[in-house]
Amino acid sequence: MNRFIYLLFLLLISLQWESADAVGITFSFANPLITGSGSYFEFDVFAAASESGTKFGDSQVYINYSQAAFGSSVVANENVTVTKGILTQGELMPGLPLYTEPLLGDNTTSRFGVQIGYNFESAPQVGNDLPDYSIQVFHVVLTVIDFMETTEISFEQSLMDQIYYSDNNTEYSPVITQNELDTPLPVGLSQFTGIYLNGNVCLNWTTQSEYNNSYWCIYRSVSQNFGQALLITATPIPGAGTSSQPTFYQYEDSELQDYINFFGLHELETFWYWLESVSYEGESHIFEPVAVELSEPEPVIPPNLPDQASGLIRNYPNPFNPITYFEVYLPGDESGTLRIFNLKGEIVEKSSFQAGHQLYMWDASGLSSGFYLAEFSSYGRETRRIKIMLLK
Repeated sequence: MNRFIYLLFLLLISLQWESADAVGITFSFANPLITGSGSYFEFDVFAAASESGTKFGDSQVYINYSQAAFGSSVVANENVTVTKGILTQGELMPGLPLYTEPLLGDNTTSRFGVQIGYNFESAPQVGNDLPDYSIQVFHVVLTVIDFMETTEISFEQSLMDQIYYSDNNTEYSPVITQNELDTPLPVGLSQFTGIYLNGNVCLNWTTQSEYNNSYWCIYRSVSQNFGQALLITATPIPGAGTSSQPTFYQYEDSELQDYINFFGLHELETFWYWLESVSYEGESHIFEPVAVELSEPEPVIPPNLPDQASGLIRNYPNPFNPITYFEVYLPGDESGTLRIFNLKGEIVEKSSFQAGHQLYMWDASGLSSGFYLAEFSSYGRETRRIKIMLLK
């Protein structure tokens, strides 16, 4: 009975369908984004009809890319994923999707195809409307192989002659492709972390390579929604330009507590931070956010461990620019002293510690880049030394 009702439903809809004269369709790229701490390059494929009133059917889209940036034969090597966009989602009824999942194939070693089919050509009227403004068809994620190369993303328009209405017979004509993503991958971000200490958030990030990177901006939000984020860097943070060497960055959000107090956000436990890299030409790339819990880190050495395990536990980050933190634990009524020496043997920092677990922030902004020696001594204990590196 249910099958009969379903077939009757399709028949009635098909009788109402009238194929319109073919109109054109334009494909474009949008929303390029570097994610996964720099491991992936993502973008959307959009489409728009030259006039409204048509419904989208079967499609085959071909995309060229840089082998140097993403490797060859990205489908066979599993270096690309594609998911349906707004235009190709929806169901005729529960369990019966309007459109197939994307079918991928390597057309050449530097080109892949994306085929998405419309499942109900006998009922074209239930297909999704293709408006006369751009709408997302699908989303692409490519694995980055070499950050020092350009993306060279473009459509292969000569092959895109199989874009149909939802009757899967009438073709859109002409098929037009716009814009390219032929831009450098400006930053190879390998690490982005945040820690809450003494009422402030300290952000640290590391790039393995940079291309044409002029400066950084940082955004903060009360949620994972970037649309709610506020720019918090009044002065941009200089980038490394073009470099194939690791670069270390650090920024302290010292205005967070004032922001919380002003807006009465004391109940919030987490804030999100985004990095934006901007090239010398003004091209912008926003990386996925890091979430920072507003709680002090737990001691690495709990009080019930043997006394010989105490003293200077660690410093982080290392390398740093220009702030690093020293974590110290002293049991009972002990005390200790931290001294930091430059390579000439001169003391550039000295601080005393009483018993307990403490986090000590050292700001080396007035010193030059290079190696330093941190020495921690406590009565009756072996002196501990750590080599640390300041990179500016």
